[in-house]
Amino acid sequence: RDGDAAGGAKNTAGGAETFGPVQARFERMAVAERLHYKLCALHLTLNPGDPGMCVAQMRAHHDAFRRPPGWLPPAALPRHWSWVARQHRAFAELLSQRTPWGGSASAAAGAAAGTMPLPSPPPPNAPMTYLPGFWYHAAANATERLRRAAESVDVDEGNSGGDGAAAAVVDGKYVGTFARGDGPITDAEYLGHVNARLPSAPELVKTSIELLTKAHDHFKRTAPKDGSAGSARLFASIVARLARGYLLAGDFASSKRLFDSVAPVYRREGWDDLLGGVLMGMKDCARHAKSNSEYLEICLEIAALGGTSASNAVAAMAAAQAAMEDANGTEVTIGMGTTPRSGHSSGGDDHPLARAMHCVAGFGASHAVPGEPIELTVAVRSCLPATLPVKSVTAVFGDGLYDWTSEDAVSELPARTWRVFVVKVTPAWGQPVNVVALVLTLANGVRFRLELGDGDRESPRRGWLAPDERLPAAVNSGCNLGVHSLNLRAAPLKMSLSVNVDGPALLGEVTALPLAVVSTGDGLDDAELVLTVKEGDKAGSTRENGGIRSVEASAPGPDVVLLRAPDSQSAMQPRESIAVGNVSAGGTWRGKVYVLWRRLGPPATLVAELRGVRSGLPAESGVEANAALEMVAELSARAPFTSTHRVLSAYRTFALVLDEPASAGTVEHASDGDVTASTVSVAAAGSILAVDSVRATKGFKGDEGAIVRNEQNGGVELGEGDEFLQLWPHWAGGDAKDALNVTWRRRGGFGPVQSVLPASRSRVPGGKVPLTVTLECPPRLYAGAPFQMEVRCRNDTSTPQALTVRVVDHAGFVYSGARSADVTVDPDGGQTHVPFTLTTVDSGETLLPDLEITAKGFGAQLRLPRESRELYVLPGERQQAATAVV
Repeated sequence: RDGDAAGGAKNTAGGAETFGPVQARFERMAVAERLHYKLCALHLTLNPGDPGMCVAQMRAHHDAFRRPPGWLPPAALPRHWSWVARQHRAFAELLSQRTPWGGSASAAAGAAAGTMPLPSPPPPNAPMTYLPGFWYHAAANATERLRRAAESVDVDEGNSGGDGAAAAVVDGKYVGTFARGDGPITDAEYLGHVNARLPSAPELVKTSIELLTKAHDHFKRTAPKDGSAGSARLFASIVARLARGYLLAGDFASSKRLFDSVAPVYRREGWDDLLGGVLMGMKDCARHAKSNSEYLEICLEIAALGGTSASNAVAAMAAAQAAMEDANGTEVTIGMGTTPRSGHSSGGDDHPLARAMHCVAGFGASHAVPGEPIELTVAVRSCLPATLPVKSVTAVFGDGLYDWTSEDAVSELPARTWRVFVVKVTPAWGQPVNVVALVLTLANGVRFRLELGDGDRESPRRGWLAPDERLPAAVNSGCNLGVHSLNLRAAPLKMSLSVNVDGPALLGEVTALPLAVVSTGDGLDDAELVLTVKEGDKAGSTRENGGIRSVEASAPGPDVVLLRAPDSQSAMQPRESIAVGNVSAGGTWRGKVYVLWRRLGPPATLVAELRGVRSGLPAESGVEANAALEMVAELSARAPFTSTHRVLSAYRTFALVLDEPASAGTVEHASDGDVTASTVSVAAAGSILAVDSVRATKGFKGDEGAIVRNEQNGGVELGEGDEFLQLWPHWAGGDAKDALNVTWRRRGGFGPVQSVLPASRSRVPGGKVPLTVTLECPPRLYAGAPFQMEVRCRNDTSTPQALTVRVVDHAGFVYSGARSADVTVDPDGGQTHVPFTLTTVDSGETLLPDLEITAKGFGAQLRLPRESRELYVLPGERQQAATAVV
């Protein structure tokens, strides 16, 4: 325990004066040191892979004596910090020699002899205190404090007895004590004796370097490499300390090498406080090496740091100004761009002087036309704490033809103030335009070359802007930041290309697409148009067209066809071009191409590309003379008609079909002589159509059928939504592909068009079917009045059939009686009637109840479709009376 105040001396039992409080304290520290070392050595010998208890003992031992008490005289501080450094170093050596991750020769020898575990990394998530490097680092810190304490101590203090008196001081009988003869010495004599034997400052510096080197090596081998900022700061801190140690030792080459390695880390992480200390050391190295340009750059970087390093900024700026006076004509290069220029090792925001001077620039556009001037906007700002007088400013281009110099654009650069100016450039054929740097020449002759990067159109980083700083409005609105080069090869062609698409086309119709090429300044020789149609994704199309088709539907090839002429025989080949010829400057060319939609589908894309050779281009320009202009238009089509079809006779009689078991179900049942009623509606938006003829066909090929309408003069013109009714024969046992073939023409169109409208009915069976169901009800129904609905079932098989008739949904009706019935129908044409009594609730359009007939012998069900259940309910007596009262 560390007790006692600073008062008197300790006395023995006999009352004789023994040691003073200073000697007594250091005696206890010496005893504690020996006991602590033996305890830690024993524990690590027994538990080499688990130093946890040992580390806890080290912390308790360190905490007991880590702070010198206030009564301790300044002359005792070197002795105190020497003791602290010795504890840390001894513990680091123990961990290095007696743990599997220590890495020392003795640990390796012990592993080879079998007395220690084999070398292995530290346990996962082990604290840093398990690592020898931690304690070597702590020993280096204590050694540094020892050096500073020793520098403030007079080594002759307490040695007033001269050399003879000093020689008479010998080790005492107790650990950590001294005596003269048989008697004790005073605290002053004790401190004078131990301070006279302190290592010299160079020796302490050498010891610090040794300890830091060991800490760095151990950390490099055992510390977790997680890439975190804390890990980077730890290694950078050790390297910076080593660099300062070599600087104190006079090894400037080693110091500079280490400072140069750690400074980029501090710049990248933004640790300005640490960077300021490193830069001060780098400045001393540069001054010793008499490198004026490097000394100037370091002074400028310190001056630009500001913030917490402001105390050094003003002094550094004064030193920089003095250095600039002595460095007349020196050029300081600062990388401003996102990437270094070819041949330069520096660039980007990590450049040492990236925060000393800021420069952004950009052209008004990324493309330019030779002969037409374009503006380059440049903004520059000094972040140094003093105003810089400017003699001239120069914009340096990759081609010296465009270099620009002005003595009036900027006269001075005040601290943290933007200066904006504009450079006008007139591009020339064969002379690339690429601004690479801005050179500011100060009044003292020093030149700042601000590199702008490679002109790759990347926007400059703005991380160096403070939160309250903004770029000038003229820069944000007047240029494209980061555009440092102009593309002359891709200068836009002064010509327009248009395709006039007048709304959707109609299926099967040939429509014209007017084309126009208009020159607004450039001429084009040997021009041609290349047209390409890209059809949409059919799998994603949800267009509902009712199955309508054109007569061209079966033709091979794409859905959309480009034609040279209105007839369908003049189809263009893929990528086939249309000759345009020479288009003079200010001239116009017009033409047409035709489009035919064979099949409906999603919208298609028409890509029109105009190709040619620029007129009047100088032969020596070295620029690609070929020019191209592209435009895209959307093509779409829709069906001219929609249609619905219904068989007029026995439309409430349905049959159970069994010849296709997978699709067995309900179909219409009809016989020869029945008539199909087709309602055809005009669906073409904004179009006027005239129907020439209508032909009823069996199958889409139309090889059999009859003309059911023929109007040679086109008949009545119909608009969108208009419709006509067409009656045509219904062939019993006919094909499900029966259709109407409608010939029509559009007002203003190129000629008649044929459209095929399939009769989208279920297949009609011919002859007898096994089971037929007819739904019967009174022709007139009144709301509120009960009526009887009968389901008549006919069995044309040779065996009785058991049926179940069930009402599935009876919304809108009130029932009386059962809602299902089980019946057996006699064979060979036997019939059974199943009655249901119900009452309608409301008048108007409604549906009879949904019925389900199950044929148990066939294992099939028959559901009557919606169309067979449609009816109209008249108002009842109560509703009529209520209407009369109202």
